[in-house]
Amino acid sequence: MITSTLHKSLRSNITLKTLSLIFGFIVWCMLSEYQTITLEQTIPVCFYGADNLTITANEDIQVTLSGKRSTLYWFDKEQLALHIDAHTLHLGHNIISITPKAIFLPETIKLVDYSPSALAVTVEQKIDTQPEIDQSIHEH
Repeated sequence: MITSTLHKSLRSNITLKTLSLIFGFIVWCMLSEYQTITLEQTIPVCFYGADNLTITANEDIQVTLSGKRSTLYWFDKEQLALHIDAHTLHLGHNIISITPKAIFLPETIKLVDYSPSALAVTVEQKIDTQPEIDQSIHEH
């Protein structure tokens, strides 16, 4: 009696549909995790070693990344940037070729494209804007 009731409930249309839905969702989750996707991202341009320099350049670039869905989902995109060593720049106008090495990515994420391919940068010596203190005021 219990076996026939269990057999009937497993063969009912709603039970089969529910089990099919659950099974399909599990298979979809497993397969989509390993699917390779692309992602377009705007990333900032960061200069390091520019203590006494004023640098004028585009503030960001467009990149296209490729990787597994799960890797790109968990990757912290807010920390992604183009890193340029200001010590390699000279005063005046510079044209910098952007290289994938300047965008620090894990090995599991590939850089597919970036725009622009070169960056126009203007470098000037930083002017000290501290006002001079009149020493005669402090002597009295």
